Amino acid sequence: RSTVPAGLSGVVAIAAGGWHTVALKQDGTVVAWGENYKGQTTVPAGLSGVVAIAAGGAHTVVLKLD
Repeated sequence: RSTVPAGLSGVVAIAAGGWHTVALKQDGTVVAWGENYKGQTTVPAGLSGVVAIAAGGAHTVVLKLD
């Protein structure tokens, strides 16, 4: 069981992995929560400009146009 981060809003897409979830916000930033045993919920500092997200068993990927 996982808890959605408080105050999460402006979400335009959601992706679910094995034990984690990722949200893409309308401003191009990403929020991730859940299990992080392989670093799948670690969002790099300053990540922005994201246009798509995907998640799998123990991974998360994002697509940027640049």
